[in-house]
Amino acid sequence: MECQLSPELGRVALVINLFRIDASCDVVPVGKAGAWELAVRYSRISLNGGQIRGGKEDNVTFGLNRYFNDHLRLMADYVMVNSDRRGVSDNPNILDVRAQVAF
Repeated sequence: MECQLSPELGRVALVINLFRIDASCDVVPVGKAGAWELAVRYSRISLNGGQIRGGKEDNVTFGLNRYFNDHLRLMADYVMVNSDRRGVSDNPNILDVRAQVAF
């Protein structure tokens, strides 16, 4: 069986040696204990343009995801923000934790 890509929206999954593709083209964890995923992201935005002075922001995000099975995922992100608007800096550190149930 060959898996086909389609333009439809669906679940996004990273295929590494922790996952396999089953006969129905679903991505599933290899072991029964699920899988861990580490992620790092850097982003930058400038909200200045023309007469608008919205400021600028840089942030670095570190993420840890735990896939218990193909229906349950726990995600944790730590975000370090560096922002500046008209000479005023606001640099919060943010921790967010969320769970996802897919059915």
